[in-house]
Amino acid sequence: MKVKRIALVSAAAMALSGGVALTGCSSVTEVDSLATVNGTKLTQSEFDDLAKLLDEAGVFKLTDGKLTSDDARQLLLTMINAQIVRDVLDENEITVTDADRKAFADKLAGSDQTAGYPQGLTDYVVNLYAEQAALANVSKLSASQVEALYNSMPGASGMMCLRHLVVEDEATAEKALAEYNDGADFADLAGKYSTEPNAAETGGALRDSANDNDCIAVSQYQRQFDLDFVRGALTAKAGEVVGPIKSSFGWHLIQARPFDEVEDSIVKTFTDNTGAALADALWLNGDIRVDSQFGKWDAPSGTIVDL
Repeated sequence: MKVKRIALVSAAAMALSGGVALTGCSSVTEVDSLATVNGTKLTQSEFDDLAKLLDEAGVFKLTDGKLTSDDARQLLLTMINAQIVRDVLDENEITVTDADRKAFADKLAGSDQTAGYPQGLTDYVVNLYAEQAALANVSKLSASQVEALYNSMPGASGMMCLRHLVVEDEATAEKALAEYNDGADFADLAGKYSTEPNAAETGGALRDSANDNDCIAVSQYQRQFDLDFVRGALTAKAGEVVGPIKSSFGWHLIQARPFDEVEDSIVKTFTDNTGAALADALWLNGDIRVDSQFGKWDAPSGTIVDL
């Protein structure tokens, strides 16, 4: 789930890892609100305080009071992620207690993850861990609630349950689409046309094989798949086919599988960790805005990109 990927603070840093292709420096002194998450402001003062703590810990380096643009974006992404988690907890009336925080503080005290961190940064990390863990306390959704969420737009569930076919040219993709519109079964078309290995056996299904799940988290698609493919897939409604969509691998037709085909996998995901699934969905579908000094929020990629 995405809440684990941006996240917390590892031995190296606050998962402020992963490169953003920027150069130069970003000022952190122009505006009061650097971003909003569903109307909640992420303030300049919190950003500045964290930047100073990270500089003190040697995680990031301030130059004349400024972070590089890359580091500034990564810090803001961490703050956005933290607010998304808090929104899910608040919506479900879940409170993180001092006892919860102490449990993580005790765990960290016995490790070197926060060695050399100033107390303020250690406290921030502890709170992030405690809030993340509290997502497990979110009440499970019923199957009917999960179905309604999925059918409203598959990506709204934080998962995508897809079949696809990929071919070398647009004309072939259009031919396959015409056959689908004439009533052909999509899985059969994938076996007939797709250049993907084993498409005849899989029917073009994209699965989370490691977890034996017919669906894959949107965050995993964002990390591991061509973003043009992801952008197209996110537009598909349950049971519908979109395309042709061009990616670096060819031309795709993409089907968001009907709920009744993937019900067990979707429900299992929400049963295993409803809170994390809801946070994934909010990351994708929430009203997230960032100040233009950082760039702009791009929901399909789950990050901040150039204007």
